[in-house]
Amino acid sequence: ENKILQRTGCMLRFPFWPAKLRWLPHAQPTLFRRVQFWVSPSDWIFHDLHGELATSESMASGTGLFNQQTRKWDSELCDAAGVKETQLPVILPALADGRILTAIGDGAASNIGSGATAENIAAINLGTSAAVRVMTRRALRVPYRLFRFVVSEQAFVLGGAISNAGNLRDWCRDKLHLADSARLDREAAARDTLITLPFVVAERSPDWPEFPGAISGYNRSTTPLDIFRTFTTSAFYRLADIFDLLEKSIGPIERIIISGGMSRSPEIVAILADALGRNLELGIETEASLRGAALHAQNGQLISPVARGRLIRSNNALAELHRRRRRKQRLFARSFLIQDPAIMRSKRGRTLA
Repeated sequence: ENKILQRTGCMLRFPFWPAKLRWLPHAQPTLFRRVQFWVSPSDWIFHDLHGELATSESMASGTGLFNQQTRKWDSELCDAAGVKETQLPVILPALADGRILTAIGDGAASNIGSGATAENIAAINLGTSAAVRVMTRRALRVPYRLFRFVVSEQAFVLGGAISNAGNLRDWCRDKLHLADSARLDREAAARDTLITLPFVVAERSPDWPEFPGAISGYNRSTTPLDIFRTFTTSAFYRLADIFDLLEKSIGPIERIIISGGMSRSPEIVAILADALGRNLELGIETEASLRGAALHAQNGQLISPVARGRLIRSNNALAELHRRRRRKQRLFARSFLIQDPAIMRSKRGRTLA
């Protein structure tokens, strides 16, 4: 799998096309046989507008079928997935006249639009899911459990994503019957005695998609707000794991720009700053992806000045408490590896155990 990761920048996981294309013939065999072309929504729109079935290297790299070394569809993976290369869009950086550009990935556009275009600047998006991304001009080796997407011929996005973020918050509010006015206390989040695995939705990164959610340390005095708080901080520890992997690969990160729906909550951002042990900068661009796409359309422009947003400082004392809780969460997760033979036998289990 690591060889495939280095070729394509994508792991063999359910968000990417190889896994979906292997699953679909079993789930919907009739539909699979009827398909003439496999395209993304942007490819379909491009074809509808311009009569050409084409895509960009950026969009192709998000499928998991694109060989970033040859800059072509990966024939071995296409064969394994049961699709022909002729069923996929032609890969073009732009049309010949240069006036119409194919799409770029949303994550890449978000980094460009928010100003996170240097290796020492990370962008964190807190939406339904969450991601940490860094742009680089180097085709770096992809750490296991992360991804590398193409932005252009000269730029890449290295990062990782988690499935449980804003949707986890919504689940807690719904199932625990929390009022919309419920707020999380910053200090209580660091001093929490509950340890959890916040996997309401199957996790995709950095590891263990088989894991169920779990809570340890609760008793009859535990409240719904306690569970909401510990699930939130535990999800942020997952982002911290991704952040650590990025710094090991790319070098020191000096700025972190945060955006997304959850970033509008001051207490959420403060808890994230403490969980990471880093200061966070609120992004001022409300539509960073749209801005990034527009900049890219201006002759492939990837850098544009962006005013700095408000700085949310990490509390050193609380950050140390979070580091201790994060270690406990790792131990708690590893106990599941020991208890579940199926996970223990998997490569993911062996990697982190």
